Amino acid sequence: MPVNRPVPVRRAAAVVRDALFPGRFRLAGIVLAGFLLLSLATRIGLALFNGVHFGDWSPFAPQRLAGWLLLGTLFDLTVGAWVMLPLALAAWLVPDTPRGAALLRAVALLLALLLAAGLVFVSAAEFVFWNEFGTRFNFIAVDYLVYTNEVIGNIRQSYSLPLLLTAVGLAALALFALGARALWRAGAPAALPTRLRQRALHFGVLALLPVVSVSALDACARATSPTTCRAPNWPATASSSSCTRSATTRSTTRSSTRPRRRRRPRACCRRSGSAVRRMHSPRRPRRSRWSAR
Repeated sequence: MPVNRPVPVRRAAAVVRDALFPGRFRLAGIVLAGFLLLSLATRIGLALFNGVHFGDWSPFAPQRLAGWLLLGTLFDLTVGAWVMLPLALAAWLVPDTPRGAALLRAVALLLALLLAAGLVFVSAAEFVFWNEFGTRFNFIAVDYLVYTNEVIGNIRQSYSLPLLLTAVGLAALALFALGARALWRAGAPAALPTRLRQRALHFGVLALLPVVSVSALDACARATSPTTCRAPNWPATASSSSCTRSATTRSTTRSSTRPRRRRRPRACCRRSGSAVRRMHSPRRPRRSRWSAR
């Protein structure tokens, strides 16, 4: 009979999963997978919304589709590294005992439900924001948080809040139900209990992922965007190679285009006319005391 051997891709994925999320830390991996799935659905939904309402189907062109999906996934991985930290912290601190496993399951399910509700709510808010401004969350969203009463009043006039909140709740429950069974299995007591020190090593690796991902993404953005590191007097069409200019060149360029300051008048010019004439008149040669009179 033919034996079903695992595909090399699946085998490699299983190795990476067991290396990053071993044992009970698989809870964090499940939350990360759910976040990536929701973010991907939101991104594709916004592109479809833009195409249906505004007739812009250019993002689905073959030469552009893979680009914005890959770039968006990189950003989602950076944010997801922060989203999964509460589950990783619970997997580290809760004792690896039968009672601790029951507590870990309860905490994991509660945190997953709260995260699902919050993430689905943010995803729905992105559609409202996109419909108003044609872009994803930016600095304008900060004004939404400052002027909360005015924003809520405008949303009540434009949308049906009971229907909108009901849809958000149902979507959050569907997302939670999709991963509840996997969370329950991941929180089961281990055959070989682990100590706190052993779990601290795995948590340290997961805690470093957000910092490393943010630093790498920031460095990549600085390297690929010429406007982030361009001096104020450089041309707007400068390439990314202009970011490698030395500090001496930048200081010389800035100093050459900096307007000169107006010099203050000398102290002698503020005196009387006789004093000015006396100071600017040629000096007479001084007589020596031994010169002939």
